[in-house]
Amino acid sequence: MLRTNKLFSKAIIFTLILTFSVVFMMPQGVLAAEKIRLSSGTPVLLQLNDTLTADTVNMGDEVALTVVQDVVVDGTVVIKAGSTAFATITAAEDNGFLGKAGKMGLKVNSVTTVDGTSVALSGTRFIQGEDKSTMSVVVGVFICAPFLLMKGEEAVIPANTTIQSRISGTYTITVK
Repeated sequence: MLRTNKLFSKAIIFTLILTFSVVFMMPQGVLAAEKIRLSSGTPVLLQLNDTLTADTVNMGDEVALTVVQDVVVDGTVVIKAGSTAFATITAAEDNGFLGKAGKMGLKVNSVTTVDGTSVALSGTRFIQGEDKSTMSVVVGVFICAPFLLMKGEEAVIPANTTIQSRISGTYTITVK
């Protein structure tokens, strides 16, 4: 019986030492990981990094945007301000003769969260230059033919333009 008590005591001491070593020797933050639900429709404010024109981009090109402010869920940052988001050019038509206006459009695609999860975004921006076709044709036909060569306004989306987007889908984000 004495021998059983000694073995039992040694087993308890070993278990306590093992438990304390696991708890206190783990890297900081491992035990503090928290799962946050990032819901569909959560707003993400973005800013365009570069000026876009039909001369500088083509339909299908990918462009970078920057997250303007932290996205916070239940008091926890899930997407940091300064993170890079991506969008695709959906329209890139240059302005043309007879007063035809230029057109430019983009669709926001994705951003990466603090745990490295790529999340889908929804959001668009479309801009069209001023159409001068009526003036070009009227003045060109009735007054002066060279007005038929008049171009419409170019479509430009300036750098630092803000674009509202929203999370598309629901994600579980692990935050430490």
